[in-house]
Amino acid sequence: MGRDGEDLVRAIAFAYEVHVGLMKGNNLHHHKKDHVAHLVAGTTAGIGALLRLPTEIIYQAINQAVHLGFSTRQSRKGAISSWKAYVPGFSGKLAIEAIDRAMRGEAAPSPIYEGEDSIIAWMLDGPDAVYEVPLASPGDAPRQMLDTYTKAHSAEYQAQALIDLAFEMRPRLATPPRLNGLSSIPATTLIR
Repeated sequence: MGRDGEDLVRAIAFAYEVHVGLMKGNNLHHHKKDHVAHLVAGTTAGIGALLRLPTEIIYQAINQAVHLGFSTRQSRKGAISSWKAYVPGFSGKLAIEAIDRAMRGEAAPSPIYEGEDSIIAWMLDGPDAVYEVPLASPGDAPRQMLDTYTKAHSAEYQAQALIDLAFEMRPRLATPPRLNGLSSIPATTLIR
């Protein structure tokens, strides 16, 4: 496609801009929906930016990808399968397919977020809900990526500080903690 490293970095920044903006504007966790719905929208926007596609094509591709990419958080509950690990790859595959179809002129259900039987109406807060998604203004550099960080532990973002605290507290424990009669288990097993 004749794109270079600068184009790739720009595309990644736009993908983060959309993904993080959607996360800030709409808490999917509250609705028991998986974050892949925001991830697929961001990935699709990033690919569209990489290819420097017209806004209408990116719009149709995002609508199609989000329409197919909304899923529940059950993939992260109960019997955890390998699907949890495959979700980011699947969202990338879905984004590529949606871009390809939109580039070939295929329209998508739109608007996908608003409307009578839309994402907001049936999967989020209902047809009267209003969400504000912070995005860079035209001409401004996307900056949402600066509000992210790499997780140090295999747990949700909100658990990272607690896990760090547990590791910090572990050497200070004189005796293993008593948890429901499990005092015979070494503290290193209880705090990981």
